[in-house]
Amino acid sequence: MELISIGEAARRLDLNASALRYYEERGLVRPAARHSGKRMYGQAELRRLALVALMQRLGVRLDTAAAVMDESGEQWR
Repeated sequence: MELISIGEAARRLDLNASALRYYEERGLVRPAARHSGKRMYGQAELRRLALVALMQRLGVRLDTAAAVMDESGEQWR
């Protein structure tokens, strides 16, 4: 999969681009690259963003989501 812009990632995930920037600010996700200053996301980043969005919809706090996603190993997945 090629890299997609923050706007396209937000559209695919039904989120605001500002939410993606906030998740980055909180350390939950990092863009795969930047092209002309624009954040670009790949498949791994989209998966992580989708998980963050799902956890948010379930009422999981962002600090808890970060702790779960940063846990070593594949058990949580």
